Amino acid sequence: MASWNREGGVTLIWVVENFDINFYGKLVSPVFQSKSLDRTKWIISIYPKGPNHDGDSISLVLTRCCARNQEDHNKIILDCELAIIAEDGSSLVSMEIKKPWIHN
Repeated sequence: MASWNREGGVTLIWVVENFDINFYGKLVSPVFQSKSLDRTKWIISIYPKGPNHDGDSISLVLTRCCARNQEDHNKIILDCELAIIAEDGSSLVSMEIKKPWIHN
């Protein structure tokens, strides 16, 4: 579920039930929008074994989707935090991203 705050930011709460750390695929969130970033659309992917499925670490990947054209990708400055929250509400992993969005 995505919600917006007064500053125009977005908070996405994505509940993953029965998470299996031994899963070798990826989990993909529903698409969510950011009003403060020109209503751009995003997804978050979780790789329980890393992006190459060969590690012992969880990877979170923030991906912009549905850009109108290539130039749109170069206009975004990210200022966000990604976190994995345990069932009891404690933060297991948290990372801040403050940089220009670069499209590969």
